[in-house]
Amino acid sequence: MKKILIADDERAFRELISARLQATRCKILEATTGTGVLLIIEKEGPFDAILLDIMMSPGPQSQPHVKGFDCGLFVLRTLLQSHPETLPTILVVTVRDDDKLTAALHDMHIQNWCTKSTDDVEQIAAKLMKIAGFFENQGDLTGEG
Repeated sequence: MKKILIADDERAFRELISARLQATRCKILEATTGTGVLLIIEKEGPFDAILLDIMMSPGPQSQPHVKGFDCGLFVLRTLLQSHPETLPTILVVTVRDDDKLTAALHDMHIQNWCTKSTDDVEQIAAKLMKIAGFFENQGDLTGEG
């Protein structure tokens, strides 16, 4: 059974993505803070795919100066450094689309990212399922061919 981590501090967004993935019968875990992401990966990993909101709160046990965009980048860097051999592909989602984010993701060799405001939930869920390998032997995203 495939396992996917949805890490986003917006409950409604997590629920929408989870609902789109229910038909796949994969195991879905959720994290709402940067600290939560790191703890779940340590406890429940490895995952087939991770959806990571780059703008997250760090959590109650974190340093107060690391929040929002910086928290997401911290989590991403920590994952890349501490799990390079077992880390699955990460789909980064953001409400921000700017040069600083693009440069940071490029520097970390992150190629899978999308903007919440321009990509609807169906497209984001389809990208996540593709990353997790649901369509490797099943044709394209429409189920044809």
